Amino acid sequence: MNLSVGFGFQSGIIETLAKFPEVTEIYGKMHHDIFGGGRWSCTLQQAGYRDLTKAVKLAHKHRISFNYLLNSADPNGLEQTIAGQKKIRKFLNFLSSIQIDSVTVASPYLLRLIKKQYPEFKVRVGAFAQISSVDQALKWQDLGADILVISAISCNRSFDRLAAIKNSVTCTLELIANANCLQNCIYEKDHMHLLGYTPAKNRRVYE
Repeated sequence: MNLSVGFGFQSGIIETLAKFPEVTEIYGKMHHDIFGGGRWSCTLQQAGYRDLTKAVKLAHKHRISFNYLLNSADPNGLEQTIAGQKKIRKFLNFLSSIQIDSVTVASPYLLRLIKKQYPEFKVRVGAFAQISSVDQALKWQDLGADILVISAISCNRSFDRLAAIKNSVTCTLELIANANCLQNCIYEKDHMHLLGYTPAKNRRVYE
């Protein structure tokens, strides 16, 4: 079993995780970027370009890959405009330059853009895509997804459904081991949008 562990730029955490061979990847993001993600900015440690670059180098030194989160459930259509895609590509150029190994997305538009322009990235479709059926999994796979995170809220405990999805796709499946949300919670979409919100005044710092 391989583990992907959340990273919040804590001092010494990478060295500690390296002691466990099951940990093959860490995932995280800067406290603000142009796209937002599944972690609320105000809860993240202040970390910018230099901090991310150092963290990626340290992770690679310990043979741990780095997955950057671009999985906002509400990017405000940024990835669907020409101007927005230029800003995204500028940021993706930076991620590529520091040798980020993979990115997590929740937007099919962003997935298509990355697979076309950045073949060096593995692309994971995150939990915010709410994958809970064979049909959904196949559609994401057809767009080029390398890894699918199955919905922890509606599917993690449905073993028959998990088996059906596993038997239908060739890409890697991933489960969230420590989801703390209620099963079939009606607030899921609201929380997803809230977590991905990045105030416009903060976005400009990275544009």
